[in-house]
Amino acid sequence: MIDLDRWTDVAPVLDAALDLDGAARDAFVAAIADTEVRAEVQRFLAHGDSSATETLSSLFGPARPAPLAPGTRLGAYRIEATIGAGGGGTVYRALDVAADKAVAIKVLAASDRDAARVDREIRALSRLDNPGVVRYLAAGTAGPADDDGPAAPTRFLAMELVHGANVVEAADRDGLLHDDRVRLLAETAHAVQAALDRAVLHRDLKPSNVLTARGEDGRLHPKVLDFGIGVLLDEDADEAALRFTPGFAAPEQRRGDPATAATDVYGLGALGAVLLTGAPPQDGLAALGALPRDLGAILRRALADDPADRYENAGALRRDLVRVLERRPVEALPRTAWYAGRLFARRHALALSVAALVLLAAAAAVVQIVQARRATQHEASRAGEIAALLAGAFDAADPFSDEGAEANIRDLLARIERDVADRPVSAGVAWEVEMLLGTSYWGAGAYSDAAEHQQDALQLARAAYGPNDRRAGEVLRRLGETRRS
Repeated sequence: MIDLDRWTDVAPVLDAALDLDGAARDAFVAAIADTEVRAEVQRFLAHGDSSATETLSSLFGPARPAPLAPGTRLGAYRIEATIGAGGGGTVYRALDVAADKAVAIKVLAASDRDAARVDREIRALSRLDNPGVVRYLAAGTAGPADDDGPAAPTRFLAMELVHGANVVEAADRDGLLHDDRVRLLAETAHAVQAALDRAVLHRDLKPSNVLTARGEDGRLHPKVLDFGIGVLLDEDADEAALRFTPGFAAPEQRRGDPATAATDVYGLGALGAVLLTGAPPQDGLAALGALPRDLGAILRRALADDPADRYENAGALRRDLVRVLERRPVEALPRTAWYAGRLFARRHALALSVAALVLLAAAAAVVQIVQARRATQHEASRAGEIAALLAGAFDAADPFSDEGAEANIRDLLARIERDVADRPVSAGVAWEVEMLLGTSYWGAGAYSDAAEHQQDALQLARAAYGPNDRRAGEVLRRLGETRRS
């Protein structure tokens, strides 16, 4: 049996190990410097974590309450099933009998130290009201004297029940792409800043403490939980400073120094490194080289050893993450003309493509008119009409206005398509028109429409110039790119 003082050293390391799987877990455990802590973690893991509640009871004895059986009453709540257990306690799914609503119940050991943690978490959660933070409902104590009560006095905390997986598992399960993962991290930072605005630090940000829920928009959104080692900025933090999760803890936590807003910035940076690179926490910094330059710079700043070199708070980190999503220059990188210009081009890629197509249409008109004049004046006239039609329609789109290409480009292209269809021309002119339409649809992200027009352009170019002509080859190359998009 391990005593509670030693458990204070083991619990955060064990929590971090339980967050990992397979080779990542093995590497993490092998890297634990304290041989006694490593031995205790290995002893726990040898029991297997599928029955974590029973294992904890066998390892740590009566200081940790026995598992609560389904049907046990804790005040207004009836226990239904165990959700999970670890160093921070045991969490159950329960029913609010009066409201007929599912909730989460958190139960910790009845030691003075854990009682202080419950009190601190209640005070912290009672200050918070944000959709990105798991909502606090009630707290209380139940015991043998209560109807269907537990066998021993039990303090509990009732919270909103979140059904989703943790943020990393959920992102991997849904196959979320880069921007959606950045959005999740930005929303998590927003929730952490909301806590800071209420003078609450979290101090233990890691994947298992950021669950996900699917919103009405159909997208995943984070839910931050477990403020059990959090700190109220107006309270003494000595006991809380003893607990942290290696790999996600800031250097000042590992030194035992006071926590600040920058401590949670570091935790967000470590969480982001895992979420965006897939690497375990100890490899997070090394893996940042695979990220886009601006995002890598953001996470490096968040993970700076010196708190003064990090973002001031989670809100400042969030603002830079939003700039990434908006393709705007970030504060973590020096602003150069090249960097700002490149982001402007990415941000307005569609508008710039439409503007470029106006010039392309005019250039195509010149080429087609010259070629047509070598044939007949009648053909030149038709080429000029098509070029004027395209150039006029694109010009009317006003792609840089707020209601321009981003909102109306597909309707605009559909109208051009109908107008062109009403003006039959030779294959030599039509393939250019089809290519312009295909390129435009590609810029609008309508890849299936783009491929359809490019396929038509390929057939027309082959009919006009032969299957081995360079123009047909260029269309074929563009079609291949579209199909890979």
